[in-house]
Amino acid sequence: MQETGDMKKRIEMVSTKSQKLSIRKKCDLLNVPRSNLYYQPVPEKPENVKMMNIMDRHLLKHPKEGVESMVNFLKEKRMSSRSKENKESV
Repeated sequence: MQETGDMKKRIEMVSTKSQKLSIRKKCDLLNVPRSNLYYQPVPEKPENVKMMNIMDRHLLKHPKEGVESMVNFLKEKRMSSRSKENKESV
């Protein structure tokens, strides 16, 4: 089945107050995953945004450097790319 229209518009069509069809049936007819009706994105943590911005600036200045260079750069800046769980196990 070919999808027509913008996903947001199709989700709005599912969300209307009409009770003649179940949400499941509306989603099937409009080819909308039901999870899209309920999903709410979680904003990125401020410390992650800060790290991503630092990494972006570094990559713009040094576009040919690889992962190892980035890890070393972050270590020099005293930032770690490891998760909290990994830090505790070291």
